[in-house]
Amino acid sequence: MSFIIFLLAISTMILVHELGHFLVAKWNGLKVEEFGLGYPPRIIGKKIGETIYSLNLIPMGGFVRIWGMESKVKKDKKRAFYNQPKAIQFLILSAGVVMNFLLALGVFGVVYGVKGVPRKINKVEIVAVVEDSPAGQCGLMEGSYVIAVERGGDKVEVKSNNDFIRVIDQWAGKEINLITEEGKIYKMTPRQEPPQGEGALGVIISDRTLKKTPLYSRIPEGVWLGFKDGLFWGWQIIKGLGVMIGDLVKGKPPEGVAGPVGIYKVSSDILMESGLLAAIHFFAVVSVNLAVVNLIPIPGTDGWHAGILGFEAVRGRELPQKTKRKINQAAMIFILLLSAIIIASDIKRFVL
Repeated sequence: MSFIIFLLAISTMILVHELGHFLVAKWNGLKVEEFGLGYPPRIIGKKIGETIYSLNLIPMGGFVRIWGMESKVKKDKKRAFYNQPKAIQFLILSAGVVMNFLLALGVFGVVYGVKGVPRKINKVEIVAVVEDSPAGQCGLMEGSYVIAVERGGDKVEVKSNNDFIRVIDQWAGKEINLITEEGKIYKMTPRQEPPQGEGALGVIISDRTLKKTPLYSRIPEGVWLGFKDGLFWGWQIIKGLGVMIGDLVKGKPPEGVAGPVGIYKVSSDILMESGLLAAIHFFAVVSVNLAVVNLIPIPGTDGWHAGILGFEAVRGRELPQKTKRKINQAAMIFILLLSAIIIASDIKRFVL
């Protein structure tokens, strides 16, 4: 079931992205030669009208092959990409990014509409406790609400995650009392050098809860919150790409960047631990990430092609079609090699 959901989600994101390019090209009268899911080699393809619809082997994306985009043509010149105004060319290139944002915002609105929107609770909920951590050893339970931390007569109220983290870091290595909303007291000593990813106490905390406000306000607020979530993760993936490229230059395998295998593993874990809505929310974030990455002018992305358009506009004349074709071929080789490296890294991390 998790694989089917993964396959449907990834296919939907790619389909929506490429559909944006396809529809804007068609609406402006351009000829579309091929609409493909995945990158070649082709598995199957069927020609309907003037367009081939294909399924390809490498599951890292998709493409729309538009007439006259890579080279000059001898017929149907009015329907060729290179003969369109720069504004139309830019609209076609940016349509995929816009569609991925719209898809994600729609999903965010639905998810928050069903689950509710976050509201501050002026206390800190213990969402999860790591076994054998200071919190786990003293019996602190998931679902408890911490309202204060005490040490040697000094009592500090905690109304937010920042309050909690600040006081725990302040008293790291010293015995403290965690006071819950029910009046229970838990004695523990925050670790000064905790294992990576666990924190001083070994807990996951939250200072918000989901509240089902009226539907007319919940959905637009959910879309806005989801948009901010997407931008946050988009920025994280931009930084991750920078680190990855730096590692590749140094001859190191990429770390912290997931391809299809890694995304499947993460989405499967989320589905099993948190349910279908959480998995759908995750894929909405991935859709925003797909949009953000496509804005970056790296070989093979929409941002790359838009960058070439911008360069031509500043230059005052087009690049020779032979040069464009070579650039696009080099970009495709770059994407295929990068895809192979990421997939191999995924398999090594998550399968072997």
